[in-house]
Amino acid sequence: FYGIVIVAGVIATAVIAYTVLNELFSSNSPNALYDKAAKLCVEHPKVQDMLGEPIKVYGEEGNRRRRNRVSHLFYQDETGRKGIRIQFYLQGVRNRGVAQLDAREDSSGTFQTRFLLVNVEDFLRNTIIVQDNR
Repeated sequence: FYGIVIVAGVIATAVIAYTVLNELFSSNSPNALYDKAAKLCVEHPKVQDMLGEPIKVYGEEGNRRRRNRVSHLFYQDETGRKGIRIQFYLQGVRNRGVAQLDAREDSSGTFQTRFLLVNVEDFLRNTIIVQDNR
């Protein structure tokens, strides 16, 4: 009887470990897409010019005043392919901005960026197109 309990515990631990590692290191996870998009935004010359350097990148503000939760929404398009929308925030010395990423699954099952935009929160409400593959 104890052998069955031990085997069940090992299997449960393996499933949990696989799920956590897959979420952290998968290129399709919201956090991985956020990391790539944040890097593209920070390195984009027009974003640097409009916001001012250095640029901080952060997610939604959660409990305990942390800003590390990435706001995302999974969806399915009219052809049945999976997609994801991600929103995060950028703040420079001159302005703040809201970045929006849309990615869809390709034939191999990996998410490909459709567009990455930054809406600058100034009085003109400028939009910077960082990447557009539509």
